[in-house]
Amino acid sequence: RISTILDLAVSPDFTRDTRLFLLTADIQNSLWYSSDGGYYWQRIFFTAPAHTNRINLVLLSPEYRENGEVLLAGTSGGIPVIWKSEDNGRSFSQYASVDPDTGDPVNIDTWILGPGNVLFVGSFDGNHGMVYQTGPDSLAYVDKGVTASQIINSISFSPDYINDHTILAGNT
Repeated sequence: RISTILDLAVSPDFTRDTRLFLLTADIQNSLWYSSDGGYYWQRIFFTAPAHTNRINLVLLSPEYRENGEVLLAGTSGGIPVIWKSEDNGRSFSQYASVDPDTGDPVNIDTWILGPGNVLFVGSFDGNHGMVYQTGPDSLAYVDKGVTASQIINSISFSPDYINDHTILAGNT
């Protein structure tokens, strides 16, 4: 039984490959995969009911067609983590989400993956909305910036991001 749809990721090449990933919740969280535009679904990753892992977000690489990269964000044992798959979700490796300066856990409230697989994460440290940035093809944060005194709800790139390197971070 599915009680909640948490997130959906659509292949950047959907018009050709019709691939979708759906993240759902009930007693456990599950990641579902469809290669036919959502007609049939296969559960490919889940957290057991007694397990301390929770998945909140799913994201596909902009180069998904070439690299098969799927990212999941959530917690493991109460600590924020990112799971990464490079084989279309068949297997995942887990990485800690930690501040590059303090080593403190970084919750992932929202995220976006840009060219070169540079990840931008919106988080709240209890006092400030923060945006963290990884290096290319890395899940380690290399830079961060304070944006506001509230949780970051959304991150987006400007239409001309390749040239102007502008990202937008939004909250209430």
